[in-house]
Amino acid sequence: MIKRVFAYFKTKPSPASMRFFALTFPLWALVTFAFLRLTGFFALATYEFTTRDLLVWSVIYIVMPSILEEAVYRPVFFPPEMKVASRSFVIRMLISTAIFAAAHPAGAYFFMPSDFPVFSDWRFLVAVAILGFYCSVLLVRTKSIYPGILTHYAMVMAWKFVLCGRHVPAANPEISVFCLL
Repeated sequence: MIKRVFAYFKTKPSPASMRFFALTFPLWALVTFAFLRLTGFFALATYEFTTRDLLVWSVIYIVMPSILEEAVYRPVFFPPEMKVASRSFVIRMLISTAIFAAAHPAGAYFFMPSDFPVFSDWRFLVAVAILGFYCSVLLVRTKSIYPGILTHYAMVMAWKFVLCGRHVPAANPEISVFCLL
């Protein structure tokens, strides 16, 4: 398994696979953020943060969760020779995504209890599943882990710096917005 993880890290995406990524990434982002906005999971907000905050948290978010989660939840399930159109891929993607989605509320419960309501919200979990499906397709299609890491990173950075970190549902005002101040 470790060899498989390193193999995906060693493989650079081809120009054709990067075109696939460039064409599908906006669609994934539109679907995911439209779903989250339409279901009321988040509200757009503005807030103050320093350049230092942005730099420090950018480094933290690229390492954890983006690199570590993608290394754990994708290569372990998908051998390099796998094809997206196979039945095995669909089964492995469902298992990988289920574990990926379940790990988010479990991690919040044990390590960030105050964030558990957000990480166990059905809307958040659907967005995590969409991310898991898309990153699985990216890994198998591009044979490289980097497009999935970039996608995961974009999701986390957008959520933390553009969408203010947590959802702000009108029906649940006691959950405050987490902003980097």
